[in-house]
Amino acid sequence: RVSEDKMSAPGVAITPLRARGMEILHPLRCDRGMTRPRAVLTARGRVSRASSSASAGGESSSLRGKISTQRGRSRARASGEADARSVSVAAVAGVDELQTDAASAGRAKAAATNGAPKKAKKAVPQKIPQPREEFVEMKDIHAVVLAGGPDSGNPMTRTDSKAAQRFAATYRLIDIPLANLIASGVSRTFVLTQWNAHSLNQHVQAAYPQDLFGFGDKGFVECLPSYQRPEEKTWSTGSADSVRRHYQAGTLQGKSHGGCLSEPKAYIICSGESLYQMDYNDILKTHNETGAEITIATQKRKVGDIDYHNLGVLSMREDMATAVEHFKEKPSVDELKEIAVCGDESEKLEDCEVAVNMGIYVFSERIMRDLLGRIECVADDMSLDLGKDFIPMAIGSGYAVHAHEYAGYWQPIRTFRDWYDANMELCRSGLTPEEKANTAASLVSHEFKIFTIARCLPPAKFNGDVYTEGTIASEGVCVGANTKLTNALIGPCVAIGPDCDIADTIFVGNLSMNSIHNANVPDVGKGSVLRGVVVDRDVVIGEGCVINNARGWKSHEATDADGHGYVIQDGIVTLLQGTVLPPGTVI
Repeated sequence: RVSEDKMSAPGVAITPLRARGMEILHPLRCDRGMTRPRAVLTARGRVSRASSSASAGGESSSLRGKISTQRGRSRARASGEADARSVSVAAVAGVDELQTDAASAGRAKAAATNGAPKKAKKAVPQKIPQPREEFVEMKDIHAVVLAGGPDSGNPMTRTDSKAAQRFAATYRLIDIPLANLIASGVSRTFVLTQWNAHSLNQHVQAAYPQDLFGFGDKGFVECLPSYQRPEEKTWSTGSADSVRRHYQAGTLQGKSHGGCLSEPKAYIICSGESLYQMDYNDILKTHNETGAEITIATQKRKVGDIDYHNLGVLSMREDMATAVEHFKEKPSVDELKEIAVCGDESEKLEDCEVAVNMGIYVFSERIMRDLLGRIECVADDMSLDLGKDFIPMAIGSGYAVHAHEYAGYWQPIRTFRDWYDANMELCRSGLTPEEKANTAASLVSHEFKIFTIARCLPPAKFNGDVYTEGTIASEGVCVGANTKLTNALIGPCVAIGPDCDIADTIFVGNLSMNSIHNANVPDVGKGSVLRGVVVDRDVVIGEGCVINNARGWKSHEATDADGHGYVIQDGIVTLLQGTVLPPGTVI
């Protein structure tokens, strides 16, 4: 929102509204109960002011102001910074505005040639990036781990957040990015949570006590729940909106610590649901050497090897290898043809390379203040995401956005199948060092220290003759005689009876031994057979059960009013939390 007198402030010029895609600039509601001017920041960094009319026709008039994003004007306007911060911004999906006239011509040309992918277009030369005058060091960094997004299509996230899901039987997904941050020397980390966050909050608080970094305010890992002001009627709507709310509240700057912390000069923002091993000092080096306001970690992949419908892709300028020219979240095929780099015009799109957004960023304090700090609220029916909205805003506003290429193993856990396959990769045997380096198994090593909850439990115990192949068993596990385990991951405190045959199965594990049944009843009864199953915590499987999806269902669900039962997704049977299967059950 901007008042009438603020619209004539320095750096804000009112011009008639003549922008493409203006249908997306629908009324911005902050639930104030009245009609008032509104300001919307489009992907080009322009501000559109619109005021709803109460007339019968419901007509609305719009004006567009253009906010100067040049450094000189921003600094010279220090006295008017408070006025500029009053601008209210709503995230919009006008990413198409990022396409230049040359790109539009390229689309037409691609259509005329039956859509054959072309080589990356030559960009207009621009100023060579200069290293920043004062390099940012790790001690000047605050980290933000995003772990609050919903995942309605994943049966495992009905009761727990995705970041709280098991990895390698012992860890949680959130432990991987936190391990990277700690190993890189980041000592102040905020984990932003929202959906089904109780178990995640408990895990982070128990696994990362403050004395891990030393006493006092030397370091911490702190969970921040969704922040909501009285005028905001919903929770955070998107990753950037969550960061925005906490930034404006001052929590990301450490103000909740009583002013004992120094103001950060930059922020590392990453997903809490990806598997990789990265030294963040490398991306920080790129950030410093290019003088970027935003640095994005990227990885080159062939188009045919990625699920581009669920990822962000970007292209760099030919005259500056790291400068980001185009960015598109979840691109269409036509958009992918513009961004992908092909060896020649006859090469198939599937064989072309594209730079994939890893969801790891370094944001300068300046861009946090200039963009996120000025967004006052987001309309109820809109979302504000880092990839879909914020990065295109920054590019369109003229901020320096650069890429840092990463060549190691990286797997985003976006779907239930991603999570299952990544865990199953840990069970594969006979891999060469080169093959192992490209799987999740590369993360489980003595060189990569992963922190998690220290459990005071007895070691895993195998009674009698037990056959195991490609199996990982956590603490407190007990396996009965004559049981066969093939490619199985068994979480803490799971008791498996004798004569069982279990393959390609993940046991999430229990919070305590025999938590909902007496010590004489195993979690998996005698003689049961499990093939391709995920067993959530506190599940009891009776004797002689057979769970193998013999009918080959891809999707099926059988649950009661309490949410107990099973779900089949991608052919994998998931036994939901707290389910009790009677003896002889066949699924």
